[in-house]
Amino acid sequence: MSDPASYRTKEELEKYRLDDPITRLRAQLTREGKLTNEQFDLLDKRAKETVLAAVKFAEKSPQLPIEKLFDYTYVDGAVAAGVSPAKSGESAAGTAAISEERR
Repeated sequence: MSDPASYRTKEELEKYRLDDPITRLRAQLTREGKLTNEQFDLLDKRAKETVLAAVKFAEKSPQLPIEKLFDYTYVDGAVAAGVSPAKSGESAAGTAAISEERR
């Protein structure tokens, strides 16, 4: 937990902890006999390992040049690949307009 939430009461923190969707999912799956606590712990561990590996990969990866900032940006459900404000001299709104013209 990254936020100690010292500005909240213990009761408030407990309420939020019980309302946590992952805690609720775990309770439901174990109650229904679909997963044991051990199986859930293993899934949780694997998910954390996957996220940690992704973060390490991102941190070790070279930064792309600024011209690539808007490449593969989704605009209204379409991909505006290769069209960036840096390349076209347009604003983000201009990129959306270019994407709209492609439709």
